[in-house]
Amino acid sequence: MAIRFRRSVRILPGLRMNFSGSGVGLSMGVPGARITVGPSGVYRHLSLPGTGLYSRQRIRLDDAKTRPSPAEAQGVAGLTYRISTEDPTLRLLDYQTEEPLPEATVRWLRRHYPHVLTQALEESAEEFNEVLEAMEVIHEGTPAPMPAAQFAPQVFSEPRPEPPAIVPLGGLSRFVPGARQRHEIAQAQAQEIWRAAHQVWEQRAREHLDAQAPLQDAFAGRDTQEEAASTVLSHRLKTIRWPRETLVDWDVRGGTLWMDVDLPTEARVPRKRFRVLQRGLRLGITELSDTQVRRIYKRYLHGALFRVAGEAFHALPALERVVVSGFTQEVDAATGAEIDTFLVSVQIPRGDWDTIRFDTLDQVDPVQALARFPHRRTMTATGVFRAIVPFSANDP
Repeated sequence: MAIRFRRSVRILPGLRMNFSGSGVGLSMGVPGARITVGPSGVYRHLSLPGTGLYSRQRIRLDDAKTRPSPAEAQGVAGLTYRISTEDPTLRLLDYQTEEPLPEATVRWLRRHYPHVLTQALEESAEEFNEVLEAMEVIHEGTPAPMPAAQFAPQVFSEPRPEPPAIVPLGGLSRFVPGARQRHEIAQAQAQEIWRAAHQVWEQRAREHLDAQAPLQDAFAGRDTQEEAASTVLSHRLKTIRWPRETLVDWDVRGGTLWMDVDLPTEARVPRKRFRVLQRGLRLGITELSDTQVRRIYKRYLHGALFRVAGEAFHALPALERVVVSGFTQEVDAATGAEIDTFLVSVQIPRGDWDTIRFDTLDQVDPVQALARFPHRRTMTATGVFRAIVPFSANDP
């Protein structure tokens, strides 16, 4: 066991000499604000007694103007906060009681750690804007049709049990009657426990691998078996992170894939955009106009169709054509019942799809991209949609 000692001698009011195993140091200041000088350097200690908040920052004498790095600033302990889209003010709370911190504590944090609070605001703004921004760029995650998607087994992430270390019998234990026998029994029991754990691990690893066999078989048969093709497409579509609930139904018929995309309504588009203000502990809010909301919805509607069509061509290399239609639910004014209303329907041949530059999708407008293909769409210049009749297998 290591032995440590520390002794403090008061020299003058506010000045102490500290003796410890690492050397002699000086400490000066008042409760809540002290400077210590010792073998490991010069440090500034700031704290607010009774709040659980403190900081310890090293002072570099060679460059007094150097600002502390984020790592050095992690001396702030127990800081938590509350902020929401309804109340975008950063409310600093006591980490134990979750009650608001005193104004004096808040001023202390703003003075000494403004970058920590700014980071909290930036992360909150990014989180609140996530859905809105994702709706505008959903098409940018579309994979190129070639090379086609390949089966990639999921790695079994559970760690393999480590065998017990072989500990030799040493010291005076070698001379104690029966010690060797007890030692060998303990070692044998540890080995038996490890073998049992390892067998369980191997069984779980085999089950993990066996569970992926159907998907591997589907990849092998996707070019000739419609059921296998549907399984592979389902696997690919599950990788999409939709910012709003979006459902896809499909039917594979020969070389053509028919897809219906159930989209959210325009009312599901967020109407606020958040930003970090230069002053204060509050996010700024920009209210979106009806025109802006319709523009974002129009972009999401086409971007979603663009994305699922691209996933289909990437998943199924034998696919010749995708017919994708987007619809949403509206209330029928005559009956009051919800009905499916189709807004856009597009036919996309593979040969024409291959002309898109998938390495620069951030420069592709999905509205204009789908308009290049045979399509049905009744849309005003401001993004107001009217119901259409989608393409179907019964069309002449």
